[in-house]
Formats: sequence, C-alpha cells, structure tokens
Amino acid sequence: MELQKESKKEKYMDTADKWHISIGMFLATFSYLLLSYEAPVWVSAATVFILSVYIVLIFIKCALRSKDGNNKSLFELPNRTWALLLVVLFVITNVFSFSNMYLKSEGVINQIVEPKEVMESIPDAVYFSLVTVTTLGYGDFIPNEQGRIFVIFQLATGLLILLIIIPVVASRVTTW
Repeated sequence: MELQKESKKEKYMDTADKWHISIGMFLATFSYLLLSYEAPVWVSAATVFILSVYIVLIFIKCALRSKDGNNKSLFELPNRTWALLLVVLFVITNVFSFSNMYLKSEGVINQIVEPKEVMESIPDAVYFSLVTVTTLGYGDFIPNEQGRIFVIFQLATGLLILLIIIPVVASRVTTW
C-alpha cells in the first residue's frame, strides 16, 4: 500500500519537475527582491539573460530527447500542470526584472501627468512592464531611446516564454 502511494506521488511530480519549479521560483523571487531593493540595471539584465538561456536549454533538450519520450532529464519540459506554473513564474521574473530596468534607467516617460516626467514608482513600472509583455501598449507610458532597447528585449523574452505554452496546449489537444 505504501509503495503504491510513493509511486503515485512520483508520477504527480518527478525530479525534473521539482528542479524546474525550484529554479522558476528562485528566479521570480530574486527578480522581486531586485525590484524591491532597487538593484542596479545589470543585475536585472543578468537575471533576464539567465532566464532566456534556461528557456533555450529546455527547448534544445526537448528537441534532442528520444522519440519514445522516456528520456527524463533536468531540461525536459515539465508535464502540463507544472509547465503552466512554470510559465507564470517566468512571466513574473520577466515583468519584475524589466520593471527594475525601466525604473533604474529612467527609460520610460509618463504621458498622463503634465509636465511629462520620468516614471518613478514601482506600481507604474510593473504596469508598464505587464502592458509591454502582453503587447497591449495603451500609450500612457512611452519609452525613450534607452527604454526602447529594454522593450525590444522584453518582447523577445516574452516570445520565448510564449513558446513554452504552445507545446503544452498542443499536447493537451492531442489527448482529448
């Protein structure tokens, strides 16, 4: 009886899934702390770089795994439930890291107030970052020359995160 419960838990979340979730939670927490304690821009940029490399490694490993799918490893895409949690953690990391970059670089101008001034509050930075990663772009905040570079990189990393969702949804549709 005890052995059956043990194997059921292992199916629920295997070692690779635990590593993915742990790394995702670490990156999300770290990016939140960077924003809270106003860390330098290069630290947030390094966090985004690590996130991007990690996502690329996941995809490389998924592309190289064997056809039967039994090759479990650290960089294998987690099962559906945990992959969605991982996407949420990656989006949080992306949003908080770029929010810190926008604040510290003074790369975004608030169009709502007169006279127009540089964005200075954390909620405004998180809002602008969320609007940017979802590609809505309401126009209430506009990036200047330096901020445009960050917007381009945020959209690129947001695309990488979106690429995790596609295989999860495709695998879900094929099991219906």
